[in-house]
Amino acid sequence: MTQIDKLEAVLQQVGLRANAWKGCRIYVNGYGRDIKAFFHLDHPAEEAGEDLLEGVALRVFSNANQPARWCENRAKQVKHSIMLSAKDAGLVADVCETWQQVIL
Repeated sequence: MTQIDKLEAVLQQVGLRANAWKGCRIYVNGYGRDIKAFFHLDHPAEEAGEDLLEGVALRVFSNANQPARWCENRAKQVKHSIMLSAKDAGLVADVCETWQQVIL
């Protein structure tokens, strides 16, 4: 099974609305119309290894009609929520305690 297929399945198992797109990204939906959240995979077609997040970056953006600081905080909150789900799935050992500590 490829890395993208396995990661998509694992994310769905923990309740995320994750869908692969064009073979290189997995979009995570359900956080509102202003949020674009996705996992970008460097080598998605390779065989899934032990570390499913190797070469993977989580990107989250908000395009709400709000001040830049508000959009940044909103994106951090959503990214933290996704990170907690990744922890629940066993993909990472630990995440920061609060959304304020998230780096975009």
